[in-house]
Amino acid sequence: MSKVIALTPKQAYQKLQNDKNILFLDVRSCAEYKFVGHAIDSVLVSWLDEPNWEQC
Repeated sequence: MSKVIALTPKQAYQKLQNDKNILFLDVRSCAEYKFVGHAIDSVLVSWLDEPNWEQC
């Protein structure tokens, strides 16, 4: 498994454009994913979610 690294939005965009094998994993809540927006082709795996905001 590769090391997790912090990226700016611009850096993440460039990496996604340059390597189609990268998986963009979104771990926000379903509400954030739906109403705040999300990156195209991102995969949602909610860590905490409504209505109880308990760990999944």
